Amino acid sequence: MKLKNIALGIGFLVAMFSCSMEDDIIQNDNGMNPVDGEEVYAALQFNISSKTELVTKSSSVSGPTDGTDNDVKNNEMAVNHCFVFVADDNAIIGSRHYTSADMEFSDGKYTLTKHILVKVPKNNQPILKVYVVGMKNDNGSYFETNIFSKATSLSTLKSSVIGKNANDEGNSLSDFIKVGEGEIHPYDATHPNGYQSSDKTIQFNCNGGEVKCGNADITLALRAAAIEIASFKIKDSKGNYSFDSETANSASATRAVVKDIQLGTPKQGGQIVNTVLNVGEATSKVRSYTSYLTGYNKMSAEEKEKSNPMGYRFYTYQNTADATMITIPYVNGDGKDQTISFSVKTPDTSGNGYSETVKAGYLYRINVEITNNVANVAVQCYTQDWEEGGSYDIVLKPSNN
Repeated sequence: MKLKNIALGIGFLVAMFSCSMEDDIIQNDNGMNPVDGEEVYAALQFNISSKTELVTKSSSVSGPTDGTDNDVKNNEMAVNHCFVFVADDNAIIGSRHYTSADMEFSDGKYTLTKHILVKVPKNNQPILKVYVVGMKNDNGSYFETNIFSKATSLSTLKSSVIGKNANDEGNSLSDFIKVGEGEIHPYDATHPNGYQSSDKTIQFNCNGGEVKCGNADITLALRAAAIEIASFKIKDSKGNYSFDSETANSASATRAVVKDIQLGTPKQGGQIVNTVLNVGEATSKVRSYTSYLTGYNKMSAEEKEKSNPMGYRFYTYQNTADATMITIPYVNGDGKDQTISFSVKTPDTSGNGYSETVKAGYLYRINVEITNNVANVAVQCYTQDWEEGGSYDIVLKPSNN
């Protein structure tokens, strides 16, 4: 199944915005030597937006923040730090770190209010590549210090490993790293948002002059995937339900039946907590075991009271090399403790109709129904444009504890 490159309900921000004052654009020179006869300046400005958030349309309690749907949306798609890289072919010729103070947010779109000034050849001006990394947080300035400040080429930047390493250092999954890229052409009739050039910075139209600033509209996509158990049901051979999470009268009633939801095992780990910045995945994976109870035990008494394992959101980076396992200990209709385990799968065109993979930018909503101690697991898989990407059903027999 192919991830669609559209941004439902958000789209690109196409309106131009007013450039900031002259000192804002000049400060991006960062000590550049004056242009010589072979080079000129180009001023660039940026708008960014996010693809549709990975959030369900029904009420959901999510990990790791145990929030409402709105909280999930705000966390997953928030951009409080934005790192913009400009490259001529593979060489990065300009970059800037924007914080929330440098962004204007409206209707899911961000306008970056400061510019990047670069030098380009006076003749044969290139198509400039733009690569953007946005995130909710940059805890400990890890990305800024270890990746942003050291980037000199696009190829090296895109292959940089993000997330936690074996020493538990790096950006966490909850920093919600997103990436996107685009181009800015030299200005002409077919590229009205392209850049013009000048040997004087004060001539750009953001300073009252007539030389156009180039503009790029970039859409960001999450590097992580989201997984949740959407419903859990137990019924007998006559179709009578002894438990249905969708009609349970309280979160505590669900917790009494669904004892935990585990991603992986303590020995093998579950979440993939590192990957490469660009599309793909890390060659050497770092795993971290997690479970609903892990998050539940960190909650306040008030949060625990309303916390429901249904809809609890797990995050993981892409994993196509081996299976990502989910285990659910539960109490069956006879009051006995039992457990089911299954792998997360992505619908595809193979003979099975699915593969044991987890892909970036996907939401996996899993519905479990157990009849006579045999479990039927149905997974709905969504892409970021929020069209249902497909589903699969498997039947397995739970093991007794």
